[in-house]
Amino acid sequence: MIRTMSKKHLLAGLAAAGVLGVGIAAPTVALADDKNPKPSSSASSTDQGDERRQKHADRQAEFAEALAKELGVSTDKVTAALEKLHEQRQGDRPERPERPSTEDRQAALKERLDPEARPRSAAAWAAGRRAARRTAAPDPSWYVAPRW
Repeated sequence: MIRTMSKKHLLAGLAAAGVLGVGIAAPTVALADDKNPKPSSSASSTDQGDERRQKHADRQAEFAEALAKELGVSTDKVTAALEKLHEQRQGDRPERPERPSTEDRQAALKERLDPEARPRSAAAWAAGRRAARRTAAPDPSWYVAPRW
């Protein structure tokens, strides 16, 4: 049995194909036209960090100038006030804990993934689970008081 496609279904299919084609082509064209390509991985991270700090400093200076103009005070006073506020807030922040070294993290990962440390069979796993239940404090949440 031969089935013919109605004109409505044909146009709907062509429209869907066109939308799909535009959806795939548009990002590709936008990526190809990128005038400022992202720095390659060969660029050093210190260069990127310096550039980032410079941009941050520029934005802060622009903000201080705009704020000084709006308030009608000198830019130096606004900059000094912002720096003072920054120092106060930095003192209020808790210190970040020191990150463990790469060797320490790799050793911890190796210990977690060590096949010798894990039970080898379901029976060994069940025995370890029973032992953990005996040593753990009882959980009162399972008990429901009777309603009299």
